[in-house]
Amino acid sequence: MDKITSVALIVAGAVLIALPPVVNYFHTVNIANLLEQKNNIYLQEPISEYYSLGCWLAGVGMIVCSIVFSIRQKANSSEQNSDRQP
Repeated sequence: MDKITSVALIVAGAVLIALPPVVNYFHTVNIANLLEQKNNIYLQEPISEYYSLGCWLAGVGMIVCSIVFSIRQKANSSEQNSDRQP
């Protein structure tokens, strides 16, 4: 796996892990603004627990895959270099 793909997987995984807390934060800010206006408010969680868990697992899976494939690539390249030397 090349470096660009590895970095892309790590960034995408981090975004997936960070998505539920960021959405919850903006939802809380929106509710606070609506409470100041004294309107009717719909108080439901913005993201279900299963969706948050799925985002976290997918993000961690992407990061782990990136690390594992990078380690395998380094091991394979070091084996090929040791085979070439007399």
